[in-house]
Amino acid sequence: MSVPIFPEELLQPTRTGYERALGDARIWMPTEAAVAKPVRAASLTAQEIALVLDLTRDQAARFDRFWAEETGRGTLPFVMQDPTLDGYPLGTADGLPLLDASGRPILIAAWWLCMFGRSAPRERIIGIRYQRAVSLMVLP
Repeated sequence: MSVPIFPEELLQPTRTGYERALGDARIWMPTEAAVAKPVRAASLTAQEIALVLDLTRDQAARFDRFWAEETGRGTLPFVMQDPTLDGYPLGTADGLPLLDASGRPILIAAWWLCMFGRSAPRERIIGIRYQRAVSLMVLP
């Protein structure tokens, strides 16, 4: 069984809906001084990501099919392009793009292994657009 790929044509997150929580591997242990102290509980943890996708009616139907059929209503992992990095050019220390031998910018390829988060996707309709608020867990 292969891991589903999030449909590229749906990956149009709005900047205002994006939120990322860094994975927290700490637990707080009590000490003799009655002050809790952070202790590392794991070496790797998932990152929580919130996205809002701005979709047409057809794209919203495609998203619903991906959620229901390809990820088993959010129970199966999938891969998706990292919308914060994938496709952006690599740069030098002074901000200029790195170029290949042909003079084209070298682009970043970044992918996430994901699961849908605790809450199911939520829908909002604004005019003729369909917005899906999506909670993701990006796995280490």
